[in-house]
Amino acid sequence: MDKTICVWDSSTGDKLLQLTGHKDGVNSVTFSPGGTHIVSGSMNKTICVWDSSLGAELLQLTGHKDV
Repeated sequence: MDKTICVWDSSTGDKLLQLTGHKDGVNSVTFSPGGTHIVSGSMNKTICVWDSSLGAELLQLTGHKDV
């Protein structure tokens, strides 16, 4: 499973961003309602918040447990 997130231009097929920072495979990704942030979840139970314009990781949340 890939540890990166790619953002593509749906009109041209160009890759706009490649986000790296997760230590394990990424299994969920969503945009914030305004489109300014990307939030991703990983198999290692971390959540990353990204700036969708710059591709910069803003925050990494840890501490999730299995239920």
